[in-house]
Amino acid sequence: MVNVHNTTTSWSEYIDTAIDLRTRMGLRDRALFHSIVDSYPLSPDHEGNVVQVTVDGEAPTFTTPISETVDVDAVVSGDPRQFNVTMAEYGGVLGSTYKLRANDWSQKTVERLGNQLAYSMTQSLDILVQAVLDAATNVLFGTAAGTIGDLTGPVVAAGITNAKHVLGASALLHGRRAEHRNGELWAGLIHPHASFDLRAETGDHGWLQPHIRVDTANVYSTKLGVFASTDWVESPRCTAVAGTPDVYTTYVYGREALMEAAKTPFHTLVSPMTDNLNRFQRVGWHGHAGWSVFRQNAIQLIKTASSMEALAIPAWDPKA
Repeated sequence: MVNVHNTTTSWSEYIDTAIDLRTRMGLRDRALFHSIVDSYPLSPDHEGNVVQVTVDGEAPTFTTPISETVDVDAVVSGDPRQFNVTMAEYGGVLGSTYKLRANDWSQKTVERLGNQLAYSMTQSLDILVQAVLDAATNVLFGTAAGTIGDLTGPVVAAGITNAKHVLGASALLHGRRAEHRNGELWAGLIHPHASFDLRAETGDHGWLQPHIRVDTANVYSTKLGVFASTDWVESPRCTAVAGTPDVYTTYVYGREALMEAAKTPFHTLVSPMTDNLNRFQRVGWHGHAGWSVFRQNAIQLIKTASSMEALAIPAWDPKA
């Protein structure tokens, strides 16, 4: 006798795919470049779209003994420097319809839009500030294997990141009398591909040897940490330009590197529904601000290649 049963095939109409009622956000990394800003106009005389900032010059030094009987001649005092911070409006809007909000099975349309909007604002500001920092004028180029490189470039494939680059960046900042960012340390941002080369470098004067002998925790965690008077943070946000070779930008900086002027601080808002049937809801972010390098002396860029060139600069899909 054959046993006859209803199955998932014969009653497939009753079988459906289960839905996870909790949605998840895409991969997100931390905004970094906007946090570099630590200077702002102190006392603008009136409202304006451009703020002019003046930095006093310094009087010359006087080290020659003066005559007892001859008067001292006056000299010209230090020439001041001026630069402008130009502001512009930035903003973005996300919208939804009544029908979407009414039929969304999660009933979290507005919540998701708000979440995405806040992230959009922080990312947009970071990109704007990074563009200003990328235009800084003090650049050290990787032009040969195992050397400090030079200040003219171009970057060559053998010019991968090494200890002399970051030691040189620290020395250049010191030489320009820049002020440390964190206590007695500079701050540094480095791409993971450039960090790989720095951590993999062999030799007694590189990053690896002292960590193998003393501070092994960072070897196991692959955390760059503090090296060459710099407190390092690894981030794929660091500029990486595909080419022959691929070129990675590392940022080492002190205090007062960047200035921000803001007429309207960046904020999120919910727009009133103004259509005839109140169906269209919009949320947005808005601000009116601008950025400029404050002290070129406080910024040192390092442009290098990477031994990970064959693996290419990774494409990033936040939902993958």
